[in-house]
Amino acid sequence: MAASVVLVDATPRSPADGAAVTVKLAGAGGQLPYPAGYRAGLDALPRSVAALDFDGEQLGGGGTAQALALQWAGSDAALLTSLGALYWGDAPVTVKVGPEDAAAATIATGLIQEASVEAGKLRLLLADATADLKRPLLVDRYAGTGGAEGPAEWAGLIKSRSWGRCFNVPGQPIDKANNVWCFGDPTRPWQGFASVRDLGVPAAAGALTTVAWAGSVASTFAALQAAAATSGGGACAPSIACVKWWTAPAGDLHADVRGEIGAGYVETAPEIAARIVAARSALGFAAGAVAAAAAARPAPCGVRIDSDATTAAEVVSDLLAGVSLSWLVQDGAIDFRRWEWLASTRVGRTAAPVTRRKLWAPIASRKLGYHKNQAPMARGDLAALVFAADVVLADGTAIPAAIALAGLTADWAGVSGTGKPADNATRNRVTYSTSAPASPADGDIWVDLNGAYAVFKLRNGGAWQTGATALATYNQLTGKPIALADINTTESAKLAGIADAATRNAQTGNEVSAPSDPSTWTLANGAIVATVGGRARAQLYTPNAQVFWGPPIDCNGGKDRFLRYVLKADSAGSEDCNTSYLWWDAAGAVAAVNLSDRTSRTLSDTAAADTVVEAQFTLPAGAVRYRPYLERHAATGWSFYADQPYFGPAQPGADVTAQKQVVVSVPDIEIAADSAGSPTTPLPKIVQVSVAQGGVSVVAANGTTYLLSNVSDNLMPGGVAKLTVDNAIGSSTKGQLSLAAGFTGSGTADLAVVVAGAAQPLIRVNVIQTNARAATGGGGGGGGGGGGSVSKSADGDLTSQSVSSATYVQAFLATGLTVATGETIRASAVGSYEFSSGAPGSGYKLSTVTAVWQYSPAGANSWTSFGSAVTGSSARYRPTDGDSSPGAVSCSQTAAPTAGLYDVQLMIARGATYPVGTVFFDDGTISVRITT
Repeated sequence: MAASVVLVDATPRSPADGAAVTVKLAGAGGQLPYPAGYRAGLDALPRSVAALDFDGEQLGGGGTAQALALQWAGSDAALLTSLGALYWGDAPVTVKVGPEDAAAATIATGLIQEASVEAGKLRLLLADATADLKRPLLVDRYAGTGGAEGPAEWAGLIKSRSWGRCFNVPGQPIDKANNVWCFGDPTRPWQGFASVRDLGVPAAAGALTTVAWAGSVASTFAALQAAAATSGGGACAPSIACVKWWTAPAGDLHADVRGEIGAGYVETAPEIAARIVAARSALGFAAGAVAAAAAARPAPCGVRIDSDATTAAEVVSDLLAGVSLSWLVQDGAIDFRRWEWLASTRVGRTAAPVTRRKLWAPIASRKLGYHKNQAPMARGDLAALVFAADVVLADGTAIPAAIALAGLTADWAGVSGTGKPADNATRNRVTYSTSAPASPADGDIWVDLNGAYAVFKLRNGGAWQTGATALATYNQLTGKPIALADINTTESAKLAGIADAATRNAQTGNEVSAPSDPSTWTLANGAIVATVGGRARAQLYTPNAQVFWGPPIDCNGGKDRFLRYVLKADSAGSEDCNTSYLWWDAAGAVAAVNLSDRTSRTLSDTAAADTVVEAQFTLPAGAVRYRPYLERHAATGWSFYADQPYFGPAQPGADVTAQKQVVVSVPDIEIAADSAGSPTTPLPKIVQVSVAQGGVSVVAANGTTYLLSNVSDNLMPGGVAKLTVDNAIGSSTKGQLSLAAGFTGSGTADLAVVVAGAAQPLIRVNVIQTNARAATGGGGGGGGGGGGSVSKSADGDLTSQSVSSATYVQAFLATGLTVATGETIRASAVGSYEFSSGAPGSGYKLSTVTAVWQYSPAGANSWTSFGSAVTGSSARYRPTDGDSSPGAVSCSQTAAPTAGLYDVQLMIARGATYPVGTVFFDDGTISVRITT
């Protein structure tokens, strides 16, 4: 019997010009010469590795890809050198094996995965034809140019894809202004939307309309924007995977969909697997394999992919495992195999020892579950979606029907036990109207609003009996009809009425509650002239500040007070005045409080030009008397009228909380630095303090002051303050914090803010410096290249990294990496992250992480991006209960600069979906390799 021979045909490329070079290698045999052109030296028949995964629970959907290893050891050293210098990466290769006296059969075709020269041998590692399927399935990204390409913040975001029936697919608002939500790649038409739900509540019956394909993606998107969304539902455009909802959703919008049509809609696992393979590889299927597998597993299912880290092979394996199928490559084509518990059909024999590595207990059943929920809801959301109509009693009666039945149970005599309602207890319905309610029952109450008085009547014995009367007006404080105090009496004095203009608080002390008499007001350095309709006229005739004094008023400390007056000029001009008051304590000590900063007011001598000035304030706790005054500034020879002055208790029913509330906030000062601690953020770093009173900004007001104290040593090295605050009156940057160069790291300071004489609680100012992680491994972290060493790799860790803004910060730095001619920098970062946000609202807040690799000539700090930035998936956070789900980013990029020493850095930024919040990594790895 003739011995077997192995023949290898490969076409690597010449590094000089990239031209394909034909290489023919042979081995084994021994009786006959090899075919012409083949070089002897393959040391043995090729060894292949293949496996079928099974972990004792999950059925493997696909086997480990077949791989072959070859070794060539020719006697010609020069030939070995020339073969080793070729570029073998992804070189096509064919392996044939057969008797040396007959034609050899092809046993494998594929690509060279790895080549090396060691110990005088050329080692070649082959990957089978499924190599393309080991690459990410999703490659298309949103451009962020508007319309179907998404808003600007979507630029670089991966486009998800769906095949078959997918359930609870989450949507994202692609056009917030028109309430259009996107559920997949708009350039890949879908079969349709089966259901759309807002926070789990489906659209009303018949409330989903369909927008037809308009000839292009852009035209169809425009038609959807213009479409009328039916109340309780919306307009669906399956050809662009988008929905226009009828109103702003109460929560997240989800849909059950029928996915991509492609060459024709499919929804069985084998047919979907065929579509996925075709999307990423030219590898075909065995004749009839897809149809036979679909007939064996005809159940409808679906798959949705939204991550650019998921490979086509993973998707196919998981999909087929869910319907108890596996796949393998046989004779250059994909075929399917079924997982079945039947009698054995094949027997394997081997001369080599067989080792049992693991033992599993017998498996009685396997839960497949191929209807995946794409967005499981949080417990709080599920609880909120349980409606009374969905709950039934033990006898099958729905809750609403049970309640109605209880309402009809007027006579409880036949019910045993204690604690039962009295007769007619469930029948007391109250009606406010001018006519008797229809079909009344005993126990009903009717508030008859005819006439000037409301008459309260009780239905008893089949007739209305008058209970009491009250004014038929509504309570001006609550907006409700005046309540019945005692229905069992006819004494109207028992009814609680509230008079018009009544104040909420009882008056105490000798305090005026009406506008003060203008004749009691006086003018320092001037005169009061009672003219022009009784207005108190202040004639201001000197350049000095003029004070228009009100009368002294006895008071009780700690009370809310209200100020009002009207300004009117006797000739056109500009007036500049302060509103203030003096107050005295029991010992006679006096102090002044400025209620407002000087405000320029343009006045004229017309009735329509009256300027009304009002303010709410709270008297100091120890005040026993106060005196209001107006203070004028600036030019001479000008006058104004001030009338209707009112200084007294707060207006009836007024709520002064909002007007006097002061809110101060200071953002953290975040500084990015390299691994050595040198800031990379441009300095000085400026942040703005926010100060608002009654919802109005007073950050730059003259009466608002700022002072820093307890400043950390890092922020004032050598006693020189690097953190300062602008407290200059009239400054356009008042209230700005500035961090200058020269600080030595993170630190804190206390900011004291005083608003209109009232000191606010100290605010902690946080300066947070985040240093880039130093690289580990060959030459990273600023090492590398020293002492004649050559640095070709670096590793790092993303764990605990955080980013709070859309500005890129350095997350990793490797220095001194050596790149030779023809070599490539291959950098990879993979990590998962959580999002935390204090943004208002009850819904989920979303954020992504964007990452990009950059390189620079060593020490030059002149960075070039490897390529476009990569945006990860969204992490979710709900502030109301802290519920969250992580996002992930995978940024693998390459660059091939000219030969030399280089620094490599990873830059990350937070997505700008929500302006407030922090993304922090809880896991992640980083690697940089220099390879050919």
